[in-house]
Amino acid sequence: METIIGSLVVTAIGGISFLAYKHPVGYSRIHVPLVLTLMVIFICACVWDVSSIVTYEITSNFMTEAKADQASAAIKKLRLMSVWIFVCGGLLILYLQLLVFLPNILAENKPDNKIRRKRK
Repeated sequence: METIIGSLVVTAIGGISFLAYKHPVGYSRIHVPLVLTLMVIFICACVWDVSSIVTYEITSNFMTEAKADQASAAIKKLRLMSVWIFVCGGLLILYLQLLVFLPNILAENKPDNKIRRKRK
């Protein structure tokens, strides 16, 4: 399953990069909704993780030690965000921001069309 998801993510990033390179106006139309969607997903995942940890901390006072260990193991399985996912998500958002400036980065320096005459 991870292989399929990883392949789809790499393909999507390649497609978006191609769109930004070949059709910068089209990419500029989808850039803001795309970045906002990613940010909302990461914020929701962070809220999920924090809420599950806070819930465990509050309810652990009412559990026996064995049940608290079981609850802790269950919460670790439910975590959505890890350090690597958080870092990769941040790098992805930065990469999408870089793609906005891709036409300016790749623009060639156009020489002046003025003919300069040599002075004698």
